[in-house]
Amino acid sequence: MSQFPEEQLDSSLGYFAGQPGQTLQNDRWSIIRKLGWGPRSSTWLAVDSKDADNIMAIKIFTVAATADSNASKEPEILRRFLSQPTLPFPSLHSHFHEQSPKGRHLCLVLSVLGPSVESFRRSSTGAYLPLHVVKKIVADVVEGLNDLKGKKIVHGGEWLFFTPH
Repeated sequence: MSQFPEEQLDSSLGYFAGQPGQTLQNDRWSIIRKLGWGPRSSTWLAVDSKDADNIMAIKIFTVAATADSNASKEPEILRRFLSQPTLPFPSLHSHFHEQSPKGRHLCLVLSVLGPSVESFRRSSTGAYLPLHVVKKIVADVVEGLNDLKGKKIVHGGEWLFFTPH
């Protein structure tokens, strides 16, 4: 049984069935834990085997998403967009492909911006976040989405598209 029952690992989309301690990119990255998942990918926290202080988020596309013609464009789109230091988004450091029994997966190596919302919730005195913290998180997310809109970029599910001028 999967350690992550929320993700449909037996789906025909071909999710990457990662586990803590598993290595990626010829042992370069070691998975620490799962950060989240969506309809086209899962994201993992991983440590660099060459530098233990280098911890990144690795977004691993499903086999189906990797096969989509737009997948090959995403690293360059992200590289151009996320290279602007004033934007509150993680930067794209590199990308690679990982083979699994289900097929080939595109992997994006992204910087980690800070602790997860779940870590804030667990550290709070109750089982929930205070209202002012939730408002701040929502405001930051909306501001980020507004920045995307202002750059004529649409976030659709997991893909970034430049809209025509």
